[in-house]
Amino acid sequence: MTNGGVPPATPGAAITAAGAGLQGVSTQLGSVAQAVASGSLTLSQDAASALLGTIGQLHDQANDLISLADTIDQPLHFGHNWVGVAMDSQLRAVAAGKDSSIRPVLVEFASLLGEVEATIARAANLTVSNDEQQRQLLINTGGA
Repeated sequence: MTNGGVPPATPGAAITAAGAGLQGVSTQLGSVAQAVASGSLTLSQDAASALLGTIGQLHDQANDLISLADTIDQPLHFGHNWVGVAMDSQLRAVAAGKDSSIRPVLVEFASLLGEVEATIARAANLTVSNDEQQRQLLINTGGA
């Protein structure tokens, strides 16, 4: 919802707002990826496993919705009058139309979830790498 809790006037406006929201998420994800790359953000294997399980489920659901959007681009048969034809056209456009449909937003969302998964995995690998480095340092200094 936008405008102080007032829902967008049309489905197209809601889709546009959702797409714009994903741009902000992408920017924030870039900041997190930089923190992971610098080593300032790490995750334990347990935390990463839990997060990857949840994000993986969301990623699967997003891909299922993309597939559904691809299959819904069929005549809906609301009737052979102007109202039925107009409803059919509008609903199909929102679900599976070109750039103004929900499909490009779902594709972007799935892509971002893939990036989140990769970032989590890198953060967990950094933890493993750092743990291994610390273990090796202890062994080399005779502490283990």
